[in-house]
Amino acid sequence: ANWMFCLVRTDRLGRNQQGISFVLIDMNSPGIDVRPIVMSSGEHIQNQIFFDQVRVPLANVVGEVNDGWTVAKYLLEFERGGSAYAPALQANIDALYDHAAQTKSDVGLLIDDPLFMARLAEAEIEITALDALESEIMSALSSDRSVGADASMMKILGTELQQRVTELLIDAAGPYARAYQP
Repeated sequence: ANWMFCLVRTDRLGRNQQGISFVLIDMNSPGIDVRPIVMSSGEHIQNQIFFDQVRVPLANVVGEVNDGWTVAKYLLEFERGGSAYAPALQANIDALYDHAAQTKSDVGLLIDDPLFMARLAEAEIEITALDALESEIMSALSSDRSVGADASMMKILGTELQQRVTELLIDAAGPYARAYQP
């Protein structure tokens, strides 16, 4: 990237959220040192960025000086609300129902296992609720209304449901879910 944004402390007075400014920084500015972080696999995905006496023009402040946390919160509404989890999760649930109707378990078919089916039904109910929340957020965004904390709630619900559905998929796969160890 040739530009980055930073939240920088510009005033120490007031609460922690105050006195932070949101600035845009040209990566070609004198005093910026970018060093790669190489993972144990040899991949270079992230960098360390060091600042030594970097000067940023006042024109590069987004919003007001000392009010950068407000800008960041606004942007986070879109970052957190940028995905719709429910459709893919529902597709996995539908596949699990089909799989359960054909797969043998300790009680016969997996679809006859009351514990597994209760977990599957609970996940499906929560996915339906998540879908409603996602629709509400998309409606708010399309009419230029703030989504506020709903976006954060959706992100948490979506990722937790992804984990729960993945656990159901692993349980349904039985011994086939084991890692291959040659």
